[in-house]
Amino acid sequence: MFKAKILLVGPCQAGKSVLANFLGDQTDILKSKYRPTVGVRILEFETSTGNGSDVEIELWDCSGSENYETCWPAMAYQADGVIIVYDPSNKNPTPSVEAFYNYFVASKGLKDTQCMIFTNCKGQDMDKITSPIPSVTAVTTDLEKDHGSITDDFKDFLKKVLTKMSAVQEREELDIIN
Repeated sequence: MFKAKILLVGPCQAGKSVLANFLGDQTDILKSKYRPTVGVRILEFETSTGNGSDVEIELWDCSGSENYETCWPAMAYQADGVIIVYDPSNKNPTPSVEAFYNYFVASKGLKDTQCMIFTNCKGQDMDKITSPIPSVTAVTTDLEKDHGSITDDFKDFLKKVLTKMSAVQEREELDIIN
């Protein structure tokens, strides 16, 4: 069974913790009031990718506050995948979605298939939203309306991450043999 370290990053108040609680099957995901994440919160759980394989997930719910940028190297260390969460109603998030992508994905050598953008619409019109990073798969989410598609999108993302992890493991094993 693979163990995957997945980071949830994005600007403050984008909905990362609510999404983490939902994916980690925590309770009262929509009823609690906003409390900013201090540094990072790690949720561990098992899930199925739908094709018969289970995976252990280490989901790192990372604070979006610039106060914790000095922690980013430790958070990014050995990450297998990154989910960037943002709220499109926040027109000038700091740091920007692009800054999170550049640091946690591009500079760490992750492929675009190891990254996904969750546009958290929170009851807004979801029809006219474009991805801030066109090369990365982006999905619109609204936990208040549609739980099923979020789970499916997450499992599809995990399949891509596991494919990459499997290829890396196979290459390492071949290097040992040769």
